[in-house]
Amino acid sequence: VCNSWVYPAKKYKSERIFFANQAYLPGETPEPLRNYREKELVNLRGNGNGKLEEWDRVYDYALYNDLGDPEKGKQYARTILGGSAEYPYPRRGRTGRKPTKADPKSESRIPLLMSLDIYVPRDERFGHIKLSDFLTYALKSIVQFLIPEFQALFDSTPDEFDSFEDVLKLYEGGIKLPQGPFLKALTDSIPLEILKEIIRTDGEGKFKFPTPQVIQEDKSSWRTDEEFAREMLAGVNPVIISRLQEFPPK
Repeated sequence: VCNSWVYPAKKYKSERIFFANQAYLPGETPEPLRNYREKELVNLRGNGNGKLEEWDRVYDYALYNDLGDPEKGKQYARTILGGSAEYPYPRRGRTGRKPTKADPKSESRIPLLMSLDIYVPRDERFGHIKLSDFLTYALKSIVQFLIPEFQALFDSTPDEFDSFEDVLKLYEGGIKLPQGPFLKALTDSIPLEILKEIIRTDGEGKFKFPTPQVIQEDKSSWRTDEEFAREMLAGVNPVIISRLQEFPPK
C-alpha cells in the first residue's frame, strides 16, 4: 500500500517514489536510499513557479498577497502581509494563481464557491466522497437552521422541542424524490459528487439528516437499558439526562 493518491503518469513531471515499508530519520537513511530521498524532497518543495494543480504534491508557501482585489479599484487594494524585514510572517500555502493586471505583486482572487476547491497538497485533501459528504451536510445544517427561523414566527416556544415529534422532524419528511429512469439518468450525468448526494434516488428526503441507526427500527429504543449501556461504553454519558420536573415546560 502506497498510502498516497496516485494520478496518471502524464500528470507528473518526474517518476514517483514510494517509501512504504520503514521510516528513517534523515541521518539514519541507508546510503542506497539517500539519493532517492533527496529527489523526493526536491519534488515536495517545488520550484516556486507555475499554478499548482489538484494532482500536485508541492508543500510551498507564499506571502498573503491576495487579501485585496485591486482589479475593482484602488479602494479594494490591500497591503501585502508578511515578507518584510520586520514582519517576515505569516505565510500561506502557495497556489500559484496568476497575478492581477492592476498590481503584478498581488495574486488574483477566486470566487467564493471556487475557493472550496482551492489547492491543497493532494495527500492532505479530503477524498472526493468525503468532501462531498462534508459540503452536503454543511448545506443540510444551514437549511435546518433556516427552516426553524421561519417556523418561529408562528411558534410560541421557538427555542424548544415541544414534543418528540419535533425531534423526529429533523430526519423525517422533507421533499421526497420519486424513483424513475429520468431522475437516475439526470444524477448519472452530474459529475459533482455533492449534487449526487443532494439529489438522491434512494428515497431520502432532501435537506434532511439520515435517521440515526438506533431509532430506525423502533423510535423508542433510545430509552432501553441496552442503549443506555451502549452510550456509557461509547463515552456519551447518558447520566446527564434528567427527568422533566414540570410539564409542560415553561
